[in-house]
Amino acid sequence: CIYAASGTHDLLIQGNWLNDGMGSGIELAGNQNCNISGNSIYNCDDHGIVLTNVCHSCIITGNKLYGNGGYGIELTASCDFNQIQSNFTSNNTTGSFNIAAASCDSNLVCFNTTEEGAFVDAGTTTRAFGNYDPSANAFVGDVGAAPF
Repeated sequence: CIYAASGTHDLLIQGNWLNDGMGSGIELAGNQNCNISGNSIYNCDDHGIVLTNVCHSCIITGNKLYGNGGYGIELTASCDFNQIQSNFTSNNTTGSFNIAAASCDSNLVCFNTTEEGAFVDAGTTTRAFGNYDPSANAFVGDVGAAPF
């Protein structure tokens, strides 16, 4: 598992294969301007990727999240202005994506492929569009205004 402590900024976490880990596959707590891309995270005990405790302006893209014990991706506790796009989620115990708190502002969730249906959104001014569930042959979870 990969954990980045508070105050570590401008991280690139790319191209990792994380399998059968305890806890979450990748966890950022209090980080800014990070890029999490091209990782494969399978069968971790908790979430595939989790941002918590004021993570801002991170990009989560091109990851494969399968069979994790929580959500594929979860944002909690004042995580603002993050982009979750072009990821693939399947068979995560709790679901695809979770923006868990009203204190999470202005996040973007777009063009993901998720076999778990619509994501959970308790955030404020979340924008989501173009997310596709091939098992239902439907686009899911549109909220806010699409930028086009």
